[in-house]
Amino acid sequence: MNESTRIIGANLSPDGIATMSTDSFVAVISIHIKPDCVEEFLKILSQVADAVRPEPTLLTNIAHQDPEDPTKFMLWEMWSDQRNFFEVQMKREYRKPYETRLPDLLAEPRIVKIWRLIRGHMASTIPNKIISGEVPLS
Repeated sequence: MNESTRIIGANLSPDGIATMSTDSFVAVISIHIKPDCVEEFLKILSQVADAVRPEPTLLTNIAHQDPEDPTKFMLWEMWSDQRNFFEVQMKREYRKPYETRLPDLLAEPRIVKIWRLIRGHMASTIPNKIISGEVPLS
């Protein structure tokens, strides 16, 4: 990650090495995009979301757009292994175009908040939104 990203709750060492467990976790990512960059952001987000789908440690990822401010986004991702996420997944080649371009699109640094999963239930569909098992980004 870089200076355009603030990570909360991940227990990274000062040199960026993950020191957390291999337990499952949820990452809630808040992203505020410059108004004239929303279309480009949605395009690169879609590309990385399509590429990450087959990763075995990805359990779920969902993108949300603020209905009151279309420049604000929340990404919700559930992964089965924190250490793998930071040491392997974030370094995947398919992420490079997204991670390289994102800082120029941001209106302010993105915030990644790591949450510990304690319990939950997920329905297999989201009413009126599922198309072939996917929620479209736009």
